[in-house]
Amino acid sequence: MAYLLFLKNTEPSNASLYKMVETEDLLNESKIVKNDYAIKTISQSDFNSLKNETKKISSVVGDVVNFENANIAVTLNKEQFDSNVNFLKSDLSDYINNSNIKQSFKNLAITFNASLDSIDSSTISFPLNQNIYQYLDSRSLPYCNPLQLV
Repeated sequence: MAYLLFLKNTEPSNASLYKMVETEDLLNESKIVKNDYAIKTISQSDFNSLKNETKKISSVVGDVVNFENANIAVTLNKEQFDSNVNFLKSDLSDYINNSNIKQSFKNLAITFNASLDSIDSSTISFPLNQNIYQYLDSRSLPYCNPLQLV
């Protein structure tokens, strides 16, 4: 089971999604004060679809989270792809260097950063009809969504 954390006092939706955590162990290890959020349980499959942005939340009714296809057309040229990779690497570097981050979350970021480092965009056929998460997922390279970095 995976977990979605929504801002309290808001209608749970994509807009109020604060963080997503893949396992109960990670949720318990995080510095998140659970009472400050509405926490919903979802399947691993739904988590993976949110993680690579192929699905989005359509509604939340009680404890049931419903999803729909994201249907976001992505077409990246080489410059956009490289720019996105560099932006993510910069954010990950800042996150990794934060001494207040728990090691398991830091490891997620380090692994994701290594996957980004392994990309040679000169070998990719552009335009690319995937976002970076989908690209890494299609090549079975480890990655995380920024919402996983607690």
